[in-house]
Amino acid sequence: MYFLQVFRYFPRVLCMLYCRTLLVFPGQLDVVVGPEEDAVLQCWSPAGGKISVLKWSRPNGNSDGYVYFYRNNRCFNSYQHPRFHGRVQLRQPDMKDGDATLILRNVTELDAGIYECYTSVKNPGRSKRSSVETSQFINLMVTGESNV
Repeated sequence: MYFLQVFRYFPRVLCMLYCRTLLVFPGQLDVVVGPEEDAVLQCWSPAGGKISVLKWSRPNGNSDGYVYFYRNNRCFNSYQHPRFHGRVQLRQPDMKDGDATLILRNVTELDAGIYECYTSVKNPGRSKRSSVETSQFINLMVTGESNV
């Protein structure tokens, strides 16, 4: 019986000793907006350090670009899917206090679906390669009719 108790915790202990990355997958959040409205897709990094990588993507969509991509103090518009050019911005451009919330302007029915917010934060108290990585999922629902 003792062996089973020890074995149950062994993977966690092993990871605590050797893993340099912590992955967190909180639940999905639903956001409902009408056509041509702006959608606020909330995302927060729980770690206390500075966000070094931020990727907003559509995991079930096309893989030919991101919704938003940021790495090492720079936004990479060239990695962005053309459909999102000029329509997205961060609520806090400096991502103060871990706020990686994205505003998607002039939403259409094509924008409906699952969005993933991935953040990587360098852990200031650990080695250079130590980081905390989180992924949050938002389900954007577009309801109602367009005014066009």
